Amino acid sequence: MTAPVTLTLAEFGDEYARCSVRTVRRIVRRDGLPIHRDGNRVLIRRDDADAWLESKRIEQPPQPSPLKELVRKAVERARERRET
Repeated sequence: MTAPVTLTLAEFGDEYARCSVRTVRRIVRRDGLPIHRDGNRVLIRRDDADAWLESKRIEQPPQPSPLKELVRKAVERARERRET
């Protein structure tokens, strides 16, 4: 069975955003998530949801390992002790 092409606000919240319908409505209003109306139903096309989410993705710079940072600080302290 193939996945439906459209999602209700509740389905989008459950499958994509892990949030409530109220939050999905806020996202639609504030962040411009594209919707389509079918009578009284408000639907989101999967293709639109995927494209919108991809456009909102923020690339995070790689974070230094906490262990590497501890080792770096320990080496600096050891060098400072040798110099004094």
